[in-house]
Amino acid sequence: MSIRIKNKRISFLRYYHGYTGGHQKVRDYLDHFVDAGWQPSLYLSNKAATEKSLFSEIPGVDYQCNYQPAGFDTIFLAGMDWQHYLPLRDKSQTVINLIQHVRHGDPEEPLFQYLQEPAIRLCVSSAVKEAIQPFANGPCYTIRMGHRFPEVKARRQWDLYILANKQADLGAELYDWATGLGFNVKIDKSTQEHRDVIASMAASAITVALPNPTEGFYLPGVEAMHYSKAAVVPYCVANREYFNTFANLFMPDYNIKAIKRDILRASKRSSLATSLGCLLGKKIASAYTLERERKELQNCLRKHLI
Repeated sequence: MSIRIKNKRISFLRYYHGYTGGHQKVRDYLDHFVDAGWQPSLYLSNKAATEKSLFSEIPGVDYQCNYQPAGFDTIFLAGMDWQHYLPLRDKSQTVINLIQHVRHGDPEEPLFQYLQEPAIRLCVSSAVKEAIQPFANGPCYTIRMGHRFPEVKARRQWDLYILANKQADLGAELYDWATGLGFNVKIDKSTQEHRDVIASMAASAITVALPNPTEGFYLPGVEAMHYSKAAVVPYCVANREYFNTFANLFMPDYNIKAIKRDILRASKRSSLATSLGCLLGKKIASAYTLERERKELQNCLRKHLI
């Protein structure tokens, strides 16, 4: 599949009602296209309560007051963006579709229907590609998630940090159990500013990050490996990609008994094992760079968009 484009203008849209890692990744791709000499246009519905400026005043991006993909040779879509694009579709346009979750490959999910639409699909992990490729109309590529790890200076003050914005009830149960054992615990049960989340990780010996039962790529798991001495992240499909037995990531089955067991295992690890695990965990996390993600995107664009 090779397509000749007339120019490097590309249309984006975002209904930004709350900060998520998925929105952050679309922002990263906007930056990637600008860096590659493209001219992105963005229609933005901005109602987020946190990270309000994520899509604001991006250098090199033109903003639309209404979503108008007409006149663009190339369209960028992610998630449910298809429902806004299809009524306005020009079949001569090339669609680049960012896929960030394995649920796209589940026939019971609303997202599944869009796999029949022709597109070049960019998957954030191998697990996502495996989930969608049998159903996708067009080529699929894995472009491993890139991320920037800001330097955080924080004094260790918590034994345990529980990130439970996706699993508030489970987080509360773990909080009660851990405090009952004498752990000094901090918990977040709702969405916080990203800088506050990583600061809490850096200030905690162990981070327990609770994903949805399935994820396409669970970024807090990698961040916890980088910022905390140990990370406990129950299995959510995607975290198997960055799991290593000798690193500082514990990946229990997704039940409270197994999570409690691994919290205790992490807390009782020897100083040597903890130090070696941290070193390997940081090394694994450091491979997820925006520079590598940008390079892989550019390779894909050169292959398909001549």
